[in-house]
Amino acid sequence: MSTRSGEWRAPILFYLVLGLIVVSGTTGVLRSLILYSEGRQIVLEQIGDLTVHRTFLAAREESHRRQRPLFILFTAPWSDACKAFEAAMVSSPVHAALKASVILKITDADPAFRDFSRRSDYTGVRHGLPFFVILDSEARLRFSGRNLEESEKIIRALD
Repeated sequence: MSTRSGEWRAPILFYLVLGLIVVSGTTGVLRSLILYSEGRQIVLEQIGDLTVHRTFLAAREESHRRQRPLFILFTAPWSDACKAFEAAMVSSPVHAALKASVILKITDADPAFRDFSRRSDYTGVRHGLPFFVILDSEARLRFSGRNLEESEKIIRALD
């Protein structure tokens, strides 16, 4: 059985290109695999009386299904400023608006944190914590910030 010249090149080129795509991380598929690596499982925790998602995909799906904004809090459990921010979420004027929205908490140790911090539309994550963004139910950015003092703007973004 003789091999025709060049038959071996196609599989090698395929695996070479596939390897470059995986290594470079330039495709949306790879980014999605990293961002959604936790899957669709629902992991919840409480901040006072606020129910907070801990997995991006589950929070995003609930936001879309309920047609409610998604409040994403980027935080670090070791940071006093982040602890104070979480306490303020329960006692500030924005509390009622937060209670009616979908909340997602992403800590600096979560795989999603690394992905968001690399994105150009979430540069605030790289400049200190806490940081939050508010997305509408179609995942379009409505507002972002570092503190809850701009309560009127935050409440409008959450309505």
